[in-house]
Amino acid sequence: MTQCRFSEFSKDHEEMTRILAPALIFLVLFASSFAAAEDGLIVQFAISEQANGSSTRTSLNSSVLMKFNEEVSFEIGDQYVLKIESRRNGAEAVSLLVSLKDVIDGKPYYVGARATELRIGEQAELSLENYDTNYTIRLDTAFGRLPES
Repeated sequence: MTQCRFSEFSKDHEEMTRILAPALIFLVLFASSFAAAEDGLIVQFAISEQANGSSTRTSLNSSVLMKFNEEVSFEIGDQYVLKIESRRNGAEAVSLLVSLKDVIDGKPYYVGARATELRIGEQAELSLENYDTNYTIRLDTAFGRLPES
């Protein structure tokens, strides 16, 4: 009689396993899909340039979605090369190192770099001066979802 009870338990266990295994696999895959999407950093920026003694100001706007603790470098039109390095400081703050090159006659000339620390969601303004020109970089930050890879 003990064998009979064990075999009944074994059959019940096999049936439960057959029913629950696909549900458990689905649950694990479902939970991992949420874990795969992580927060990144959106940096919106406006670069303004004004030659000393001039009233003319030119501006370009763009934005980038990047991972935290990452460095990105890209050309903006054919006028600038911008590099942004981010370091996360806690859950809601970030340090940014921003460097700018001005493309003159097809060649990138180094303008300068500035660092700033701000809470994500806040704005900052960086000023640089080089080649008798004033440059202003306005930054706005936000969280953004990185694409799943």
